[in-house]
Amino acid sequence: TGNDVPELIRQLAAADGVLMAVATKFYLADSTTLHEEYNNTVSKNFDVTAERLNFRDQQLTVQTVNSFVSDATRGMLKKLLSDDFSAPDMKAFLVNAVYFKGQWADRFSEDSTQKDVFHGIKGDREVRINVYNLS
Repeated sequence: TGNDVPELIRQLAAADGVLMAVATKFYLADSTTLHEEYNNTVSKNFDVTAERLNFRDQQLTVQTVNSFVSDATRGMLKKLLSDDFSAPDMKAFLVNAVYFKGQWADRFSEDSTQKDVFHGIKGDREVRINVYNLS
């Protein structure tokens, strides 16, 4: 039901030793109409807020989205969109950011940690990161 997701998030966030925050924003082109009933439903059931954004203004789009994500993740993810991101014809953009800080039930051993490649969303970049293995 519509209440399952928010209730699960509340339960996870209330666990001892867990710090969790979920933020979702629905950016709409300033020329797009959003039905009030739909907006009320997603706001109530999923804690989603809608905001109009001029996607033709590339700098504003990048700054607005990246600022939202950085705030939502407490600075852990500073850039969702690259500075050269451009989608002037976009009508809607849904962003969901999760901040989670907690202890693993089974801790990872540093001896089992190794560097591996993380691929960008479009496969256009590779970043070497620590990969944790549980043995």
